[in-house]
Amino acid sequence: GGQRQRVAIARALALRPALLVADEPTSALDVSVRAQILNLLLDLREQLELAMVFVSHDIQTVSKMSDRIVTMYLGRIVEEAPVGAEARHPYTRALFSATPSLLHPAEPIVLTGPVPSATHPPSGCPFRTRCPKATGECAAELPAPATAGGGHTYRCIHPEIPAGVSA
Repeated sequence: GGQRQRVAIARALALRPALLVADEPTSALDVSVRAQILNLLLDLREQLELAMVFVSHDIQTVSKMSDRIVTMYLGRIVEEAPVGAEARHPYTRALFSATPSLLHPAEPIVLTGPVPSATHPPSGCPFRTRCPKATGECAAELPAPATAGGGHTYRCIHPEIPAGVSA
């Protein structure tokens, strides 16, 4: 698997692109090979001065590989923030809670409720059928983007607001 990933990366870089799209580049790899591929991508990004879009379901890996994180749910962007920013959208918070961390322990957020259809998404907020904070107004329309400063935007009527921060 690791050799195939390396060949795929070499093929993608053969024409010296300015942008590399890495879509799940470490899926189905064991931990040691995964680390090698991630380190290779980081080295190549620096050496070749590449811009990279790193797509993954593993938000902890995305945070190590990226400067900014864009969280999508059912094909819609629900949050965009610099790495290290406190997540405001409940789905982003659930993603971060799903991966154990020694430095930032968090109680896992268990999502309940029906998983909506991607071809027939629910009205309003696409996450509302699984969101513990959803209310009737979440069904009315897709929330407008809100800002948290520093290029951090999110789409949520009932965001998670860190202690000591005003909405």
